[in-house]
Amino acid sequence: MDYPLFILYFLSEMVEIYIINEKKIREGDVNIMADIHSISLGLKAFCTDFAIGVMNDIILACGGHGYSHFSG
Repeated sequence: MDYPLFILYFLSEMVEIYIINEKKIREGDVNIMADIHSISLGLKAFCTDFAIGVMNDIILACGGHGYSHFSG
């Protein structure tokens, strides 16, 4: 499945932030964890809203029946 580029961009940024956080935790610094938590919560809400919109488009493209028996 091809994901939109902005989701891949957010994913790569979160991986980089995660790696930075792992290094800081090893050094005893946990200050960035609150920021990571906030960013990941916002990203989760954004991606969930995007996925619901895509699923709604799929249902509408199938005549409103979605993947039921009636849509063939």
